[in-house]
Amino acid sequence: MVLADDNYASIVAAIEEGRIIYANIRKFCLLLAQLAVAEILIIFLSILANLPLPLTAIQLLVLNLLTDGAPPWRWGWKRATPT
Repeated sequence: MVLADDNYASIVAAIEEGRIIYANIRKFCLLLAQLAVAEILIIFLSILANLPLPLTAIQLLVLNLLTDGAPPWRWGWKRATPT
C-alpha cells in the first residue's frame, strides 16, 4: 500500500495491512521449519537405528520441491487474513 495522503485512516489501514502480511510470513516460516524438522528426523532416526536410508538424495530434493514450493504459491495468491 502506498500512502498518497496524510489521512490518519489510510495510515491506520496501511499499518494493519503490514501486520497481516507479517503474520502470514511468520506462518509460512513456521511451516517450512516444521517440514525441515520432519525430514531431518526421518533421516536421523534411520541412521540411529542402523537402517538403510529411507529416501535417496533425489527423493529428498523432489520432496523439498513439492512441500516447499506449493505453500508459497498458495499463500502468495491468498488474501491477507488477520490472526
